[in-house]
Amino acid sequence: MSRDVLLHTGCRSPSPVLPVIVPMRSWEYKNFAHISKTYFEANFAFEGGAFSVMNGKTTFQNCSFLNNVAAIQGGHFCNYGSSSVNFINCVFLQTESYKREIIPGNQKISQSSFIESYSGGPLLLNNTVADLQPVQSSNPLMAVYVGGIVDFNNSSSILCPAGSQLTMLNMSYLYQENETCKRLVTALRLSCSACDTGFYSIQRGRSFGLRVCNDFRCFPCPYGADCTNNIMAKPNFWGFLVSESSPKLTFIRCPTGYCQPPHKNSSHYNGCQGNRTGALCGQCKPGYSEAFFSTHCRLDDLCNDNWFWVISLMLIIGMALYLITKPPVLTYACRQILWFKTLFSHNEQTFQGQNGLSTQTDCNEDKGQSTGFLKIVFYFYQVSNLLILSTSTKTIVKTKIVFPLMGIFNFQPRLSDGGVACPFPGLNGITKQLFQTIFVVATLAFICVIYGLHCFLNKVFKRGPSYKGPYFAAALETLLLGYATLASISFGLLRCVRIESESRLFMSAGFVCFQWWQYLVMVCVGVYGIPFMFVLAWGSVLLYHGKIPAKVMLFSCVFPLPCLIYWLIRFLRKENEVDVSRDKLKEALGQVLYGPYRVPTEESRGVLYWESILIGCRFVLVALTSFLTEPMLRFFIMAIVCALILLHHAMAKPFRDGTANSAQFVSLTALVVLATISMSKSSTVTLATEPEGSAKVVFSLLEWIEIVLLAFLPVVFFFIVVLGLVSLICRLCFILYQLTVKLFSRSFGVTRTETLRPLLEDKT
Repeated sequence: MSRDVLLHTGCRSPSPVLPVIVPMRSWEYKNFAHISKTYFEANFAFEGGAFSVMNGKTTFQNCSFLNNVAAIQGGHFCNYGSSSVNFINCVFLQTESYKREIIPGNQKISQSSFIESYSGGPLLLNNTVADLQPVQSSNPLMAVYVGGIVDFNNSSSILCPAGSQLTMLNMSYLYQENETCKRLVTALRLSCSACDTGFYSIQRGRSFGLRVCNDFRCFPCPYGADCTNNIMAKPNFWGFLVSESSPKLTFIRCPTGYCQPPHKNSSHYNGCQGNRTGALCGQCKPGYSEAFFSTHCRLDDLCNDNWFWVISLMLIIGMALYLITKPPVLTYACRQILWFKTLFSHNEQTFQGQNGLSTQTDCNEDKGQSTGFLKIVFYFYQVSNLLILSTSTKTIVKTKIVFPLMGIFNFQPRLSDGGVACPFPGLNGITKQLFQTIFVVATLAFICVIYGLHCFLNKVFKRGPSYKGPYFAAALETLLLGYATLASISFGLLRCVRIESESRLFMSAGFVCFQWWQYLVMVCVGVYGIPFMFVLAWGSVLLYHGKIPAKVMLFSCVFPLPCLIYWLIRFLRKENEVDVSRDKLKEALGQVLYGPYRVPTEESRGVLYWESILIGCRFVLVALTSFLTEPMLRFFIMAIVCALILLHHAMAKPFRDGTANSAQFVSLTALVVLATISMSKSSTVTLATEPEGSAKVVFSLLEWIEIVLLAFLPVVFFFIVVLGLVSLICRLCFILYQLTVKLFSRSFGVTRTETLRPLLEDKT
């Protein structure tokens, strides 16, 4: 191979009289190479990288250098000697990181350069791009150490990763080769430097040719972002541009379970959990569908959970039957557990009668039905569902007991926390929310179906007409108990956030606000949601005093706004109401509206309106949950509201039964505690940090207090079931004992009188 012949030394006069432009060193090349349409990808070398040349003239045309690496020097390309290199329409691209690439000798490399030139010959770039994407080290993108002519035309570009500024250090100098020759040596270093800690930029440092753009800016780290490695969203945060003309970012909170931080080596500042995508991660990826009562997305091919329909139907029918019949569960359980009291009451009756003692047991009345314990339990679990922090630590007790139970009281058939039921493909965030209203509507529908079936059977067996009271009461009870669920869904469909220049739905940011169905939801809230609580307050008083029929009261609960306007007009006109105090259905609806509460007396005005107070409390708490995005502020305000509700209850004592007042006081206190616990734990969510050290112990203790409060009733129910089984076994053993004694008596001719004869008789 022939050596290159030096044509011009590039020497300059030591003291020229006038500035003289002296050309750089040049050679006559004897060896030529032309490489075109070639890919150099994922190559590894100790030195030089994917390609290195020594002397000669080499031309690369339409070539690509992708993810190449060298251990010592170079990376993608390296040249030495007097070589001349010309890149035409080429691409240098680094998309992968080499953090721990181990080579013989246990040497570690981080990131190689695109071009390292140790040649005195020309280095030319024409319409060539060098693009570095991952942020790894301070190694130069391009470096010329003892070079000659370096020329990058304006069509060539060098790109740094997002958040890194391109800097060019020109260290060219005059080299004293001998006493009579000084020649110019080109030394350039182009490298990327990231913003300081606590600052970020989404811009990419770049150059056009050798002209570095100076529009790069670093900004202070915004709330909701982590700027340790440039910028990325903290857990449950989503970032977007403040405006199209500004490179600044702002971050807002995502729906819980939607967003997560991106991978550390990712060039994106947002990330989604699971198979979610889009703005605020509000949509499922193509080919995936939303799952019920969950933020998960499942493959459409796997959305065939037919068991969901069976569980839902069982819940709906069971709820409808329970609200219609309201079986005396506590009374029946008490009598079965205390069966021995009834058995031995005959032997004790004489003794108790002589001493003036009562022979009644405590199982003659169903406290849950007569004193309003059903309302207390429903209110507790519906409100606690709003007060639980969604990112709380999950335990078996919570996922397998507490959350399914809370789902039942909120008309949601959950089998576990966030069950991933996907009965059919095609569900999105909107249709999933609308579909959940069916559980309340279906319960009302099944009450009507059961009533129709009852009427049909009465006609078939020629019985009298069916009494409508239990069915009217069950329908009204369903409206009261399903109010929180309907309000939560309605407010969720109306909550919008500003993302860039558009207002988008918070729970499914793929939808722009406001759609026609959102206006329909607004009408429903205005016609039903808000007037409903006022109709309950006024209508309960009118029904109690016999001023409106029971059917009108039920109609007003379904269409509250028209009835409220009608009543207001009659009140302003001072029209006399018709006396319907003999309405047969009045007692059934009255048991639901004001049965457990104090009625007016000569000494007290009563609290016939108390059901509207409970509905109003639900409304306020649901509104706070839906529209306050910051968890700490939300739980702080909700804790205050719960404390005010507790104080109001303590002053009013609305229930007739003192035990019910005490039970409600305890449940409201528990809700205040739950709100306070969630407020404490929300500090970590607000700051997007994890508790450490002693704080972790405190948070674990708070978690168990929360579990105890929520699981108390399920544990009591489980204890009653176990006690009932033990009592049943004892009862079976006693029956077997009686049968054994009876058979033994018959076998030996012993009569019952002789068997029960006292051992010592009083013969006086």
